[in-house]
Amino acid sequence: MTLYAVLTVVAALWLGWTGWHSSGAAREGVVMLAAGLSIAGASMLLMSYTVAFAVGTGTLRGGPLPDLAITLPPVAWLVFGAVALVLADSWAVRFQIIGLGVLGFVLGLAVSGGVIGLWGG
Repeated sequence: MTLYAVLTVVAALWLGWTGWHSSGAAREGVVMLAAGLSIAGASMLLMSYTVAFAVGTGTLRGGPLPDLAITLPPVAWLVFGAVALVLADSWAVRFQIIGLGVLGFVLGLAVSGGVIGLWGG
């Protein structure tokens, strides 16, 4: 499980280093990529905690896939979000990244909450 987190952090650091040493359109591309990966991680947070609960209660056996599903979304949300926020040009772009992260979490909650029966249906 730690290996997945370390590899995600290494990928984010590499992306941040690449963006830091580039400028113009290349830097904007790195910011958009990091923001997209962060938003994807935010949208999978509820499913990540659901898998962690299932492994913890013994309903789901541990292994590589559940470990990946537990570790990757929160780590990706945080590290890629930090890279995107640091490399963003202005506060307007930073607020947009934060807003899209919140929107991704809310949409993930709506979709995955229905899948796992959170809404009682």
